[in-house]
Parts: sequence; C-alpha cells; structure tokens
Amino acid sequence: NEQLQKDIRFQEGNLLKPFSALGTFDIIFCRNVLIYFDAETKSDVLGRLARQLAPDGYLFLGASETVFGLCDDLKSVEGANTTLYERADASRTAVAV
Repeated sequence: NEQLQKDIRFQEGNLLKPFSALGTFDIIFCRNVLIYFDAETKSDVLGRLARQLAPDGYLFLGASETVFGLCDDLKSVEGANTTLYERADASRTAVAV
C-alpha cells in the first residue's frame, strides 16, 4: 500500500550516540542488540529509547533481553507473548500480540 509506505520511516542509528534529534517513534525494534552491552550501557540506552517512544508506542526487544532492573521508564505489556514494552506512564488495556 503506497499510503502506508509513505507513513513509515526505517532508520539505522548508533545506540551509543545521542538520537533525540530523530523525534518520537510509534514502534522501536531493538532486537538482540542490548545483549552486547554492560548493565550501565543497557540502562542508558533503554532510558533514552523510552524518551523517544511516543506515549502510545511500543518497544520490541529480543527474546533474551529485558528492561527489568535496568529501566523504570518502561513496563512489560500484559498479554504479550513476546518481549514487548511500553512507557511506564502509558495506561491502556492489555494487548494480544
């Protein structure tokens, strides 16, 4: 669908560098990347990703990655069968994924 393609932006970036100038995102896929960082770097990256996530947005992590103990700004999405997170201040009903 051409209209849908016009509304989607895919972009690569360096998680160790500032990315606030990119704006906010509805969906962020950061899968199987954090496993290579130490806890302090993971915490920093997750906090910055949370700030870039739209209030109703979602963050997808890899199966072996988590935010627990690293970032209080994100929470697990109830009912999701994957590593899906939303901003901790988001309030909505459970999502089936």
